[in-house]
Amino acid sequence: MYYKFSCNWDTTVIFTTVVTLLITVAVIFLSFKTYTTYRSRGKNFMAIIAITAVWILPIAGIVSFMYMPTSVTVDDEKLILRQIKGDITIPISEIVEVKQICPDDMKDGVRRFGSGGLFGYLGWFENPRLGKFLMYATNKNNRFLVKDSRNTYVFSCVDSDVVVGTILKVATK
Repeated sequence: MYYKFSCNWDTTVIFTTVVTLLITVAVIFLSFKTYTTYRSRGKNFMAIIAITAVWILPIAGIVSFMYMPTSVTVDDEKLILRQIKGDITIPISEIVEVKQICPDDMKDGVRRFGSGGLFGYLGWFENPRLGKFLMYATNKNNRFLVKDSRNTYVFSCVDSDVVVGTILKVATK
């Protein structure tokens, strides 16, 4: 048995990504304009600062894009989260817990390091109910928890309830 589920974006991810990309383009344009102005006035140090600042947003965007989940695959042996940078593979035999997550489970959460909407909810998060976890989600409504011996993950995909059911079925064989 082999199932593949796509990772669709919710409204927050769409809005955050579009607005951030538009701001990034504006910052790049303005930084080059500022660089040219400072260079023409002989203020080389300020010109260097202006051009250096231009790299912060694009680098953050590229890193977020690389970690963006594209699909979740489940077969008889493993769960795979597909990302641009490479896959996260978790053998089903090593899964300790898997369950659906409701929005209440995510309350009072804190992002420790990562993205809160740019190409998804990505990185290290923490909250009182789940503890510390790695989240690779693109939709707040279809999240599920996967815990193995090393990490706790929160993923999202279309039909996440089917993913959880499939993992539970395969794990009991």
